[in-house]
Amino acid sequence: MSLTGTKYNTTADLWAFFQRLLEQIETLPGVEAAAYVTSLPLEPGVDLPFDIEGRPENNSGGAQWRSITPPYFNTMRIPLQAGRDFAEADDISAPGVAVVSESFVRRYWPGQNPLGRRFHFAFDNFRFAEQDRIVIGVVGDVRFRGLEQQSEPQVYLSYKQLPDRSATFYVPKDLVVHFSGDTTALGPAIRSIIQKADPELPT
Repeated sequence: MSLTGTKYNTTADLWAFFQRLLEQIETLPGVEAAAYVTSLPLEPGVDLPFDIEGRPENNSGGAQWRSITPPYFNTMRIPLQAGRDFAEADDISAPGVAVVSESFVRRYWPGQNPLGRRFHFAFDNFRFAEQDRIVIGVVGDVRFRGLEQQSEPQVYLSYKQLPDRSATFYVPKDLVVHFSGDTTALGPAIRSIIQKADPELPT
């Protein structure tokens, strides 16, 4: 989807829209789970530098990040290896949290427990970078730049925790659906749900 305009001007408005769509999509026959993500696997994300608590600044690292709506990991069958997934309480008023990939842990905290560790994105001109992120979970690796490439460190953020009008270029836009059955009717049914919710929204 392409979400632009004043009707989707705040994170709360967008989050409510995502929830409304996903609740309807999950009632379709054969749909087991559905979620939104900024970009799908095999599509490179945005690489951002970050500083890790306890390490010298500008000597920490970088990773790709994606903002998601729950239950993205369950929908994509990405296993939770440690900690927890995002919860409803993880909103803009709560401490900033993140879920990282196994490759992230191997590179930056080898042989250590990553849960509870803190980092923040080293970008002064992005409002979402102002908040420290606490690692609450670790998930399995996913190849994003191609099947022939090794897994890269990934950071996942709940879109619910991004400040209004921050990183607008990275609003979750791609729908993922875990489905079993005849797929020929699924696409039209999903498009119908989206078009009824907003007839002007391009999909």
